[in-house]
Order: sequence, then structure tokens, then C-alpha cells
Amino acid sequence: MWPLLGQTTLECLRVLDWADDRFEVGGPHVAGGVSMGGDVAVA
Repeated sequence: MWPLLGQTTLECLRVLDWADDRFEVGGPHVAGGVSMGGDVAVA
């Protein structure tokens, strides 16, 4: 479970960086979720 959570967190950061570059939407981001999604949001 922990390796999956860590890898998913890193992938989410890459997606946010891509979205910032692609759509020019810089600034603070807010994330939330339930169960594993909540763990990723906190990480």
C-alpha cells in the first residue's frame, strides 16, 4: 500500500505541473479526497 501511495502522490505532482504549463493556471492548488485519495491529497 505505501509504495502505491508514494508513487501516486508523485504522479499527481507531475499532473499538476503539466496542467500549470499546458493551461497556464499557476497559483495555489487545493486537493481533497476520500480514502486513498485523501491520503494522496495530504501527502
